[in-house]
Amino acid sequence: MCVIAGANLAHVGPQFGDPWLVTEDVLRRVKWADREMLEIVCRGEADEFYRQVMTDQDARKICGLSPIYYLLSLIGPAHGEVLQYGQWADPDGQGSVTYAGVIFDAD
Repeated sequence: MCVIAGANLAHVGPQFGDPWLVTEDVLRRVKWADREMLEIVCRGEADEFYRQVMTDQDARKICGLSPIYYLLSLIGPAHGEVLQYGQWADPDGQGSVTYAGVIFDAD
C-alpha cells in the first residue's frame, strides 16, 4: 500500500491573521512545537496528533490538520521518520510557513 498526504504545517504572522511579526524567537518556538507534533505523527497516533494541535486552539494554524489526521487514521500505529523539516519566513516578518517530509516503514 502506498499512501501520500500533501500538507503544510504552521502558518503564522500577520499574513495569516496574527497580531505580531515573525521573529527569530517565534521561529524557534514554532519549530519546537512542530517537532513535538512530528514525533506524534511518526508514531502514527492520529487522535494524539489532533489533541496536540488543539492544546493551543490550533494557534499555529496547521494547514494540514485534515490530511495528516486522515493519513494517520489509515495507517494506524507506525514507525515514521522525518526526512526534512523547513521554515519559509518572509524577510519582513509578515509570515512563516513550515513543512516537513515524513516516511513510514512498511511493516
